[in-house]
Amino acid sequence: MIKQASALLLLAIPGFAPGYPITIHDRLPDVLLHDSTVQARFAMPPESRLARFRTYFYSMAAAGARCDLRLRFLRRYPTSADFNAQTFKEFLGMSSVHGALGFDAYDAVETNVEKRSPHGPIRPGEERPLVEWIRIGSILPDLDRRNQDRWWAPGGQLRRAADGTLVPYDPVVLNMGGVAGLIGQAHAHYALNRNPKSDDPAVLKSRPADFAVRAGFPQAPVLTFAPERAQAYADLAVIAYRFGEPALAAVFAGNGFHYLADAANQIHTLQVGIYEIFLDATWQAWKQKLLTLGGLLGPARDRNQIGLDMLTSYHTWSEEIVRIAVERAAGGRPVHPSFSRTDDLLQTDVAFVEAWRRLPPDGPTLLQIIDPIIAAGNKEGPQVYALVRSLTSGKLREAGVRIDFDGQPDSVVLDYLRPGADSGMLARFFDLERTGIQRAATVIALWWRSRFPDDGKKPTAIIDRLLEQQLDELDQADARRNSWIALHSAVAK
Repeated sequence: MIKQASALLLLAIPGFAPGYPITIHDRLPDVLLHDSTVQARFAMPPESRLARFRTYFYSMAAAGARCDLRLRFLRRYPTSADFNAQTFKEFLGMSSVHGALGFDAYDAVETNVEKRSPHGPIRPGEERPLVEWIRIGSILPDLDRRNQDRWWAPGGQLRRAADGTLVPYDPVVLNMGGVAGLIGQAHAHYALNRNPKSDDPAVLKSRPADFAVRAGFPQAPVLTFAPERAQAYADLAVIAYRFGEPALAAVFAGNGFHYLADAANQIHTLQVGIYEIFLDATWQAWKQKLLTLGGLLGPARDRNQIGLDMLTSYHTWSEEIVRIAVERAAGGRPVHPSFSRTDDLLQTDVAFVEAWRRLPPDGPTLLQIIDPIIAAGNKEGPQVYALVRSLTSGKLREAGVRIDFDGQPDSVVLDYLRPGADSGMLARFFDLERTGIQRAATVIALWWRSRFPDDGKKPTAIIDRLLEQQLDELDQADARRNSWIALHSAVAK
């Protein structure tokens, strides 16, 4: 019975929040400032040049890739006309319904990108230092909605099942909460380990990183793709650089760094929180039943709702308090003595330098280096959740309290820091957060140094790697989508 109750609670995946606030994603590329290559100024190409890059990519895949990959690619995209901006984005696991920089016409990029970006409007022909293009690329995946609303839209037309339900491009995203809106990007920004998963509460208690619930599509496992997205954009960056578009390459590199950083945020290596949150939700549900006489005196929130509210509050509070700490430390007004400076955020993590050295020189470097990042996050993520639970006001454990701290004024976030919070615990929390950021910064610096400047060779191995990864993913998505459609009475005519 308790297993069933736990699974029911966790069928509602916590309200998704980006792995790090925009402030952190925008700051991380500063680790490259010591490299003279990032100071050179370049402009984004005109739209006609973006189209030529897409044609160049197509020709590399259709004529220069390994034979089996070439044939698979051509079965999907028989002509270059079939590989348009929409299908290019779908190839990379992006939504086809939202505009994205580097793929679509500049006017098609969502207006909220310009409104929320600290870098202002983006137009071709305007020169900026490469490091700024990297920063822009690093924040875009949280602004342009590229991983949200991944609906199936062959020929640009959204398709519905016979029961009227929109068809997901890949129903596996349902297991991380949904397709539409912010929750729809969770699958692409989380980095769960590759171990077998269980929804047994005993696993949640002993190994939270191996606990997962198939929230919306039980016919598929729970999958997340931050490592693959990081690798795909990194490969695309090298291809764009060798095509002769450094600014475009820098934007793609920044895109990849975004997913790398999200994987380095320890709580993004857990689908849900920790067992203690389940116990808190259980107690609050019992309390609600008692106070309402089992619902006779009014509605009582159930354990599912209460647990979801707690997880949303803890998740978003942890990310926003880090943003505040970084911004205030930079301004000389630290939130806590243990976070009084920001230059150490970009210091080298020696362990990850050594891990990088053990990788094959031409191997899938970001994809492989994220494995030890996930392993570290699996150990530290439960600690982060436990610390946040202890450091925040007990109000966040009350039934009916749910606060999405993303976008709240700093004063609101700080008000929920428990009065008299243990200074040692807060220092430990900031130390864990600093460690995660340092890992991402270290790998960014290592990757950039190893992949740039251009070595002048055709990126055949890179094309092969990118094709194999993405074509496998597309084939699996097709199979899952067909299964989902069969469960929903076929596709409407």
